[in-house]
Amino acid sequence: MIFWAYRLCDKVLVHNQVGKSILLGDFHFFESRIATIPHGPLAPVKASSEYPRFDVLRLLLFGSIRENKGFHLAIEAVQRLNARLGRCVRLTIAGSVTSAHNEYWNSCKKLIGRDADDIEVIESYIEDAAIPGLFSRHHAVLMPYQDFFSESGVASLGLSNERPLIATGAGGLAELLTESGGGILIETPTVEGLERAITAALNLGHEGLLQMGRDGGKYLRRSRSWESIACATREMYERLSGAADALDKSSQLHVVLHSPEPVSSPSLYIEALSLSLADDGVTVDLVCPANLQSRSTIERNARVRVHPTAERSIDRARGLLHKALTNCHFLFSSLAVLSRTCRRGSIVHLQYVMHFPLGALFFLLSWLRGGKIVFTVHDPLPHKWLLPKWLRPLEVSSLRWAYQVSSRLVVHSEPGRQTLISYFGIDASKIQVIAHGPYSLGQGILPMVQSDCLEVLLFGSLRENKGAHLAIQAVQQLFREGVRIRLTIAGAVLNSRERQYWTRCGELIAKCPEPICVMEEFIPDEKLPSLFSNCHCLLLPYTSFFSDSGVAYMALANGRPIIATRMGGLASLLESSGGGFAIEEATVGGVVKALRKAVELGPAQLQLLGQIGTERVMAECGWPTVAKKTHQLYESISPRSVVLQDQVTAH
Repeated sequence: MIFWAYRLCDKVLVHNQVGKSILLGDFHFFESRIATIPHGPLAPVKASSEYPRFDVLRLLLFGSIRENKGFHLAIEAVQRLNARLGRCVRLTIAGSVTSAHNEYWNSCKKLIGRDADDIEVIESYIEDAAIPGLFSRHHAVLMPYQDFFSESGVASLGLSNERPLIATGAGGLAELLTESGGGILIETPTVEGLERAITAALNLGHEGLLQMGRDGGKYLRRSRSWESIACATREMYERLSGAADALDKSSQLHVVLHSPEPVSSPSLYIEALSLSLADDGVTVDLVCPANLQSRSTIERNARVRVHPTAERSIDRARGLLHKALTNCHFLFSSLAVLSRTCRRGSIVHLQYVMHFPLGALFFLLSWLRGGKIVFTVHDPLPHKWLLPKWLRPLEVSSLRWAYQVSSRLVVHSEPGRQTLISYFGIDASKIQVIAHGPYSLGQGILPMVQSDCLEVLLFGSLRENKGAHLAIQAVQQLFREGVRIRLTIAGAVLNSRERQYWTRCGELIAKCPEPICVMEEFIPDEKLPSLFSNCHCLLLPYTSFFSDSGVAYMALANGRPIIATRMGGLASLLESSGGGFAIEEATVGGVVKALRKAVELGPAQLQLLGQIGTERVMAECGWPTVAKKTHQLYESISPRSVVLQDQVTAH
């Protein structure tokens, strides 16, 4: 939790070099985010202008009672010195003890009981009003600290009141003693070490200790004054403030692109978007799984810096427990890498986040780090909810919160925009429509396959809302009527919830398997050209669907017309591209009617439709266009844009 808290900070202030070394060494923190500003003097208390009589050396051990403060060492050292030199030292222990340290304090009281004549114990919290009198009757402050890594407020309080310190070099004490000259170093935190240091104080005597205390007080007031601390702190605030930060980096735009998905169309989308942004002049920090399938291609571009997280498991055959554990490991790894990469003012562009409510953690982290969140909403209203119905409000509310906390939301079509407005009540001004870019398989427009039947492809993850059951029954009906048609279903079942649906589809196929070819597997990139080359058209009989289809854009980019329902963004894609025709209703009859039209058109006309779709989709929705619009969106919400607007307003 401490590590996480440090990672959330734009700056961590430490009081000394020891603290800085710990952050660098133990927590692997960024040196640029560490500021060293010393601890200031505590409110000076009016100590007596005269030291108390020096008949004995009066030492004060002040503060909460803990073992690492070395109370036991002080007790034994004073008792030994007094036994050897006579009653020359008097020790006052003043402070309170908590229950966690009762056992230690009881052992200290047993030590005191051996010779308590020159040890005074004030076992209570010392109120502010009692502090002046307490300091005024002592010559020095004893601090035999060990296992101590911070700055001591007691040390500042002692020097503020011109009382020299007799202290170990733990934490920032060594630095303070060296720079101030206001004390005596206990070279080793042992009884013998304390004896030697206290003996040195005895040898200095009244005048020597008095001068040492004055030197320490003068140093604190001069070099660690609250005025100088305030000045240094203010300068740090100004460097971190939104306006100053934006002005300092006015020539930069820091974009963090984040995706948790390693394979399939999300990987293709991330590859195309990041490389297109780079071509448009944007430097991108990409946070992604180490096993991102397109990672090697992306890393060859100097403008895209890849920050890998733990690998995301793509083995769907493993059990639920294994999936839960690997997903948890990935979640925390991804959050940690995102935290290290993001800074205040960064544009954090989130893609394909994990299921809500877990996905909300990425928004929370980006928001806490001061990033400007851009969220590409590929599924404005998820086709499948993760949680059971009685927990559905949690899932919906976390999704709504993510939409609200984002500075901008990107949807791929007007229906997606309307869904966000009507279902979630999102302000229309923060939603921008940027089309889903096409995936070219790198081989130009694929030639049409020579076949004695109409080759129809249904491609993608096998989910109920994609209407595979409608396609199966429609093709079987046409086949029984003597129509020469074949349906290829290619894709994988993503989860156990869809397995039951796909089992029903298998039962439908078994009734008439002749016109249907099934490739139930994840289709890797290298097999895609062959898959699309062997079809005449792509069938998309989607039912419940509110988003855009990457598969549809892929088909059009490669010269294959689409036959689709008007669900989600498919209606506007059909209209704008001219690269296909609609299934007017999501029923078996509707699919049959659309496929009859495809048979009547034949391969030549379908090829012409596909070419028209390719030309339009590449011109209107090509990745250079997507990148340019996305770049403009980043600029509109970047800190420097806000500064420029403020300057114009002020002028």
